[in-house]
Amino acid sequence: MNDMNRKILIVTPYYYPDIASSVKLMKELAEFLSDYFDVVVYTNEIRKKDSYFRGSKQEENRIRLVRVRNCFVRLPGLLAKVFEYIVFSIKLVIYIRNRRNLFNTIFCQSNPPLLTIPIRIAAGKQAKVIFNVQDLFPNSLVPYFGSHNYYFLRKCEKIAYNWSDIVTTISQDFAKWIRSISNTTVKIIPNWINTAEISFVEQQRNNVYSSIDSIIKQKPIIVYSGNIGINQDFDTVLEVSKMSEDLNFVIIGSGKKKKDLKIKITKCGINNIFLLEPFPSEKIPEVYSFADIYLLPMRKNAMIASYPSKAWSILACGSTLVASLDVNSGFAREMTTNQLAYVCEPENATELLRVIRIALEENSNNARVRQYRMEYVRKNYDIMIAMQNYLDLMQQIADYN
Repeated sequence: MNDMNRKILIVTPYYYPDIASSVKLMKELAEFLSDYFDVVVYTNEIRKKDSYFRGSKQEENRIRLVRVRNCFVRLPGLLAKVFEYIVFSIKLVIYIRNRRNLFNTIFCQSNPPLLTIPIRIAAGKQAKVIFNVQDLFPNSLVPYFGSHNYYFLRKCEKIAYNWSDIVTTISQDFAKWIRSISNTTVKIIPNWINTAEISFVEQQRNNVYSSIDSIIKQKPIIVYSGNIGINQDFDTVLEVSKMSEDLNFVIIGSGKKKKDLKIKITKCGINNIFLLEPFPSEKIPEVYSFADIYLLPMRKNAMIASYPSKAWSILACGSTLVASLDVNSGFAREMTTNQLAYVCEPENATELLRVIRIALEENSNNARVRQYRMEYVRKNYDIMIAMQNYLDLMQQIADYN
């Protein structure tokens, strides 16, 4: 069903060509839905925008971008982030109130948290609200402030779910939690990988090798690539590196904890850990194809609020994955049940090194195992599977309206 008269508002704090974990997902979703619906994307302005991105093609296609001024975007510190969310939410309420009858469906992410509350207040019953839960709030506060009741925020969390017409989320564990505290309809649509774009890149075509040639010499390469933040457990990685001079560790990325990580590496005098800046997004297949092992080092209990979707990019390249995280999580069970990754308990350097050694000894980068991993991702997490699920959902809501 093509219905270009149906208007969908996608609310996301960051959008292409900005840089954030959700940007590529939201861009792909918006572009796909624009073939069937009239799509508007509401997002923050880009601060310090590089001239390379000016006149982006995204501005020229059928998607209409609404970028709002927000003086707190990208400022450092938790307080700045809080004010960024407040300004974004207030301006969103004003925008929707002035267009109350314009949108049939409003799709928003769980960042900023609890966003469906101001959206429902602004839109009333004029639009169906889809809440896309990428992480669980206030569970996500635990790494920052510890385990507390968060009584008021728990009440708000329940309201945010119940005021949504449909909640989509990315994992079975998240869905189970949401259903346990609310009466809303929950649909699981995992984050996806475009397997036509992300797949194994052989060494002779992989330009990442030239970037690391000067620091990597005839040692197994253990890589982490992604956000360097509070949910990642780099203290254990440092301990492992000190126990294994025969291995080289490469950490690629940026984030709030990168400066602290640099200081710790220097203070400990570690010479087999190398920090690299993030590569451009188009280099993802090369980044996830060159190493002997890729790490997912998560802190204890991090999985109660977050989900490492980057694993599907790693496995889409067929690469060997070692994950140190909560072993009772649904993610860990999927990895072990389907023999996709080596999993061990978090924050245990001895255990992590033992599993790394096993993975290296088994040399799981052989062609047959690599092909199995790639095929698993293609069958279960390819972009077209997720897009069809979202299209079915949007058309169902459009028909209901």
